[in-house]
Amino acid sequence: MVGLDLFGGSGHVAVVGRIQSGKSTLLHTLVLGLTATFGADQLQFQCLDADGGIAALPQVSAADHTEEAVAELLAQVEARIEERRKLFANGIGTIDRYRRLRRERPDALPDADHSETFLFIDGWSWFAGWVPGLAEAVVRIAEGLKFGVHVLVTARRWSELPEQLLELVPGRVELSLAEPSESLLDPELSASLPATGWALHAGRAFQVAQPKLDDVADEDITELVASISTGTDRPPAPPPAAARPGTPPGLFPLLARADVTAFDPRWTGSPARCRGATGRCSAAGRTARRSWT
Repeated sequence: MVGLDLFGGSGHVAVVGRIQSGKSTLLHTLVLGLTATFGADQLQFQCLDADGGIAALPQVSAADHTEEAVAELLAQVEARIEERRKLFANGIGTIDRYRRLRRERPDALPDADHSETFLFIDGWSWFAGWVPGLAEAVVRIAEGLKFGVHVLVTARRWSELPEQLLELVPGRVELSLAEPSESLLDPELSASLPATGWALHAGRAFQVAQPKLDDVADEDITELVASISTGTDRPPAPPPAAARPGTPPGLFPLLARADVTAFDPRWTGSPARCRGATGRCSAAGRTARRSWT
């Protein structure tokens, strides 16, 4: 089993791998899995996304590719951290208590955006090449994890990411590298990874896949996003139910909840079943397919 606890020890995540190794697929899987379960009142992504593939989701705010738009998005995230810093100083105290109030007593919180917030940067080197002050701003934002603000970032090499940022990122996922010797996780295991679709985390290899809804055509992330976006006028997500006994949190903490039905990218054991070379698996009424983009 491979797990990333986004609301615990792996609150910030860096995904590193060569071009076409599966970085965007992994982050899109994460975003699509969470947005299919949480409404915009409980979770939001502030995105710097080079291809804009998930911008249509109601939980996603994506900046245009201009210096002004990116600077504005970063400033909004930093302002959110400062608002919460003041709120915590006035009695909230801890992120656990804040999340409990948001879930069970939203009326006890002041009128503001209290959603769990993720700064999503897909393609660090591309944005860093033309956005002044990006590294400094993202490091400041990464220091806001205790206020429910997270950083998700992709890069082709670990050396592309600022050292100050890496020190703040406990969740590290590594796909196939152009130079396996540069691996920060396990150079020997990195050298054995297929060129696409497999990743390392915590000393284990796992396969990356993208959610597939039964009524959405293969290879069409636009249609998949539209399917998730349709009918989002639903009540806020219920308070978390107790986890199934013995179930680890997996790539998405939500998958351990008894009231959640979602695709599990780990593809381990029952009830998921795969059918031959089609790469199609079914689990709890959902279908998943292998993705190598």
